[in-house]
Amino acid sequence: MFDTLTETALSFRLKDTPPPSQASLSRRAEGDIERLVKVLKSGGYYDAAVTFEIIPPGDTEQQASLVFSIEPGTPYLIADVLIDDTGHGPKPIDDARLEKIGLHSGHPARASDILEAESVLTRLYHEDGYPHATIAKRRIRINPPEKTMTINFAVERGQKLAFGATGIHGLTSVTEKHVREFISWETGEPYDIRKVEKTQRLLESTGLFNLVTVQVADKPTSGADQVAARIDLKERAHRSIGFGTRFSTSEGPAGDVFWEHRNLFNEGEKLRLGATASLIEKGVEANFVDPLRQDPRRSLLIESEIKSITSDAYNDNHAAVFAGIEQSLSRWWTGTLGPTVEYYDISSSEEFNGRVTLFGLRGNLAYDSTDNRLNPGKGARLRVGATPYTSFGEQNVSFLLSSVEASTYYAFDEEKRYVAAARTRLASTVGAERRAIPPSKRFYAGGGGSVRGFAFQTVGPLDEDNEPIGGRSAAELGLELRLRVTDSIGIVPFLEGGNVYRDALPDFQKPEFLWGAGLGFRYYTEFGPIRLDIATPINKRDVVDKPVQFYISFGQAF
Repeated sequence: MFDTLTETALSFRLKDTPPPSQASLSRRAEGDIERLVKVLKSGGYYDAAVTFEIIPPGDTEQQASLVFSIEPGTPYLIADVLIDDTGHGPKPIDDARLEKIGLHSGHPARASDILEAESVLTRLYHEDGYPHATIAKRRIRINPPEKTMTINFAVERGQKLAFGATGIHGLTSVTEKHVREFISWETGEPYDIRKVEKTQRLLESTGLFNLVTVQVADKPTSGADQVAARIDLKERAHRSIGFGTRFSTSEGPAGDVFWEHRNLFNEGEKLRLGATASLIEKGVEANFVDPLRQDPRRSLLIESEIKSITSDAYNDNHAAVFAGIEQSLSRWWTGTLGPTVEYYDISSSEEFNGRVTLFGLRGNLAYDSTDNRLNPGKGARLRVGATPYTSFGEQNVSFLLSSVEASTYYAFDEEKRYVAAARTRLASTVGAERRAIPPSKRFYAGGGGSVRGFAFQTVGPLDEDNEPIGGRSAAELGLELRLRVTDSIGIVPFLEGGNVYRDALPDFQKPEFLWGAGLGFRYYTEFGPIRLDIATPINKRDVVDKPVQFYISFGQAF
């Protein structure tokens, strides 16, 4: 409360601008008494008294001192909370509602808590079929001898209504039928504001609209116990093209380009075509997402790619197709399940060479509560995946590939200029020995997006030529402190560690984690940050590791 008092008092706010005379200072202080008492009463101190004293300047001082004396008194507590929603007089609020609004007998009589309770109480009516309910009056009765307060909420709840007809306005290419699939209520259902909010969220999540407004009429439908709803929409551009570029010391330059249509057949179908080119990877991909008509939270996914990879670990040419169902489980959770078919033509320094076709069943469970995809300032992400594979061809093998990846973000201030970020990754393969697993399905670590400070894929087992051979399990950990120095410039000290293991589960004792540390620089744009990271290996290996690695890309590292 001290901060609120000093922010409220004009004398504190203007302390660097003293008045021209002691009389002016006195008038300023007298005005502050009323303001300070008001703040104290809002905190439940209804017997508070404030006085002030002006101390003339001493021999070594040039200005007088102003001293406020505050006697807050005994804080008042709530004795009872009453409600009148029928016009027949107040009555105590039932215990269930009392718990939800956060007020009870003995609770401090703070104004902020009372106002919050008023808002929650109004919402409870909106959830219970009363769309036009309002708090008409709030009566407060103070009992100074008992140091208590009684609150009486007078509620104009209006008529209890059901959802009526829903009008949809503003569409240009998206079909009205598709929009109606996202409406969370049926005509005739009791009104519930949560269904209105859910419809708004679902429509916003489609990516089809720049503006979504879902509201109900101010009055009931004439001649019916229903209220009409209205959905106003403004469609966004449905086609886009983009490109990206990146560079790292070990991987060299790379570029991506894509074209996307988010409303291919006028019902939210999304088609994305992309191409990648770098010294290590070249290829094209096509992804299609089709919201299913029975449930718009469920989509058909078809993903395909044709790529060629040339790395120190292996060379391969491959083609892959995945077809599955993506289900939105809640606001934050998404699940994906479906079969995948992948063909590889592989050559490596080890025994695994030749062609292999893998058949798998991919399952993923994802959680994302972050506030920004490219530059998160709060929230968390979690991704749990498991895919059993079996193969046919020159190499026959069956194995289960699983992984857990998590990251979290914490802002130290409301503007999110100072953000701590952490991530971890655990992965495992069971069912086959390392040499029997195709090199492209083994785990690797090192490089941008993994353990910075080490070259691409070099964190883990190496052969006699110091080339990576991959492993059956992996573990990684990353920490960043993102400091925004100006609106467009930021610095990011970071620490990352990890390793890849030959066994099915990580052994954190042998071999030890390889750690890299560094400093990043960010240039913030309206689309996201451009990053430059400089990293060095802490436990550098002779011959294998260079002293410094550079990374340039778009977006945060994780």
